[in-house]
Amino acid sequence: MKVASVATLLAMLILMVGMLAFQAQQPVQAQGKGFEYGYIVKVSRAESYDLEVERWAAQPKDKQYLAAHVFVYETGENVHIERLNALNLMNKLAGEGWEVVDSRDGLIRRAK
Repeated sequence: MKVASVATLLAMLILMVGMLAFQAQQPVQAQGKGFEYGYIVKVSRAESYDLEVERWAAQPKDKQYLAAHVFVYETGENVHIERLNALNLMNKLAGEGWEVVDSRDGLIRRAK
């Protein structure tokens, strides 16, 4: 009985070491294949959003990064106008190379 449990434990350790060695050989790429990520955000009024960004007490490079990676569209008067605004924005972004990764969260990406 003890020999079987020792053999099982030894087999598990060998398997774990093999898995760790296999994973250690592969390089880790946090950004995948060289993608740049951004967000699509729904706002009540685009003008109000622009004013808030201008008032934001941040460094100019942070504001430039925000403008380059966060894209807004207005909610509109009803759901149809909101969808039209979102689709117009996505068409514009698709022309610039952006693609939707997660539509629920508004995550987009494009190759660097």
